[in-house]
Amino acid sequence: TLHESKPDVFDTLNVEHWEQRLIREALKRTRGNIPESAELLGISRATLYRKLEIYNIDKDSFQ
Repeated sequence: TLHESKPDVFDTLNVEHWEQRLIREALKRTRGNIPESAELLGISRATLYRKLEIYNIDKDSFQ
């Protein structure tokens, strides 16, 4: 049926939740490199730094 019980990768549709996950993934892939992470995310370095502060994400923990 259409509503079968399946694991839902979209367990939340909260934008801030997904934004944090994307930032963490970009930092992981680039080993904490801010310019490369910002490029992957399609945002400026200044925006990425601001979001790191807002979400209390430590870029150094990805090195």
